[in-house]
Amino acid sequence: KFQLANPQFQKLTGYTEDELLGMDSLALVLDEDRDMVREKAVKMLKGEHSFPYQFRVVNKAGETRWVMETVTSIQYRGRRAILGNYMDITERRQAEEKEKLLQEELNLTSRLASIGQMASGVAHEINNPLTGVIGFSHLMMSRDIPNDMKQDLQVINSEAKRVAKIVENLLTFARQRKPGREYVDINSIVARVLELRSYEMKVNNIEVETQLAPDLPYTMADADQLQQVFLNIVLNAEHFMTTAHNKGKLLVKTERIDDNIRASFTDDGSGISKENLNKIFNPFFTTKEVGSGTGLGLSICHGIITQHKGRIYAQSELDQGATFVVELPIVDEPTPAGQAEVTKDEPEKPKGAKILVVDDEPAVLAFLRRLLTEWGHSVETMNSANAALDRIKTERYSLILLDIKLPGMSGVELYRHIEAIAPALTRRVIFITGDIMETATRDFLDRTKVPHITKPLDIELLKKTINHNLNQTHVAATTPG
Repeated sequence: KFQLANPQFQKLTGYTEDELLGMDSLALVLDEDRDMVREKAVKMLKGEHSFPYQFRVVNKAGETRWVMETVTSIQYRGRRAILGNYMDITERRQAEEKEKLLQEELNLTSRLASIGQMASGVAHEINNPLTGVIGFSHLMMSRDIPNDMKQDLQVINSEAKRVAKIVENLLTFARQRKPGREYVDINSIVARVLELRSYEMKVNNIEVETQLAPDLPYTMADADQLQQVFLNIVLNAEHFMTTAHNKGKLLVKTERIDDNIRASFTDDGSGISKENLNKIFNPFFTTKEVGSGTGLGLSICHGIITQHKGRIYAQSELDQGATFVVELPIVDEPTPAGQAEVTKDEPEKPKGAKILVVDDEPAVLAFLRRLLTEWGHSVETMNSANAALDRIKTERYSLILLDIKLPGMSGVELYRHIEAIAPALTRRVIFITGDIMETATRDFLDRTKVPHITKPLDIELLKKTINHNLNQTHVAATTPG
């Protein structure tokens, strides 16, 4: 029991000397640390342990503090006693914990970047064969075949498109790029997030209801950052619903409120206590069990929404579920010059354009040759950029469909060669690609404004893009000057 407590110890504990005298020396120690403290103190008194040990104490105000202690056996008032030397190390421990969590976050970011690069390569390998599956099933459905065969082909086509959508979503969330602003549809971002988590929520018995306003205005935002915010909210909702009752209901709603877009996510999970409701957006604060969260997710979300001049908040009561609300200001879209000309319906281009297709995938080449020929064009195919470059030097083409990733000389390198030998021909290039993950590729496409279509190919989009390009280059070729 305490026999003497100096003023500094009284300040640390919040108790007066009179309150401390006669109190059990372990009474201040956090319950789960008491056995450890007793063991360490005994070993130190026996000379079996020489380093200070750390533990938690609870002061008079109910606050938990970290302390470091050494103990020594002394004589006091003619009896054997223990002299304990305390040091408050709470701030040091908090700093160390923050540094540890930040390091974990940096490691996670690094791993995500690596996963993103791997996902890029995997997507390219998957999207190439999917292009063949979707393309040839489309061609076969247009033939005069029995209805039952058409139905089977429709299943093949739709399921392959489903795989393509999964790959697209994975690439969207794995993509690493600099923050930016673009004109975005909040509904489509919310829908992508829910689609990405649809399987997990289905197997976890979570029912999702959406009420997405059909006339929701667009706004200027970083789509990837908003996806990160919405995904974090949905993941938290999943966690607390499954831990509360192994199932749940999630209501996702978007609406216009005055000059703002509001997206709300309401779950029927365990809810948030009143004392924690104002802390959940603080860095490193988490109500999840140890090991299940860093406490950084919602604070990062708060920072992102604040940067967008919006606000994020939560409404909840313990055991009554929770609603997370994101509000963003409506920003009118600027009207780019020539926008109407680009988006208007393209007239059908007269048939007979001479088109060169460059791709290293035999199935893609075969499909595009068949499709473009059916559209009335003359088609040549090449499986290497080097062979295509030799051909371009001697032949004239109305259009070149060019894969970005090619063995040996890449599509980008071939484009630069074309730029050097026939600059006007660059206006007749359309890139086709399995992904646009790599920073250099994205920067190149942004800088040159070369049209591109991702694999597996959307056939209607391909047709419109080809017709638009042929119309534009035809006008440019026939306009004097």
